[in-house]
Amino acid sequence: MAFDIPAQAAGGVAVSLRVYDVLGREVRTLLQEVKQPGTFAVNWDGRDQSGALVRNGVYFYRIVAGEFATVRKLMVVR
Repeated sequence: MAFDIPAQAAGGVAVSLRVYDVLGREVRTLLQEVKQPGTFAVNWDGRDQSGALVRNGVYFYRIVAGEFATVRKLMVVR
């Protein structure tokens, strides 16, 4: 999962990246911090907040960066 923080965000932007299951339950928080402008990539190891591997299936990740927010779908297949 990759995202850009534009140069106009000079003071940094609060960014959160969370993974949810199809029922909308939060599976894991991957990122919750202030980021300076730049390009970032975050990898998810397919584990939930307690460290257990999640089941195969459809999941969603939500990125919130300042006023921007988006949701994307991903598939776990082992």
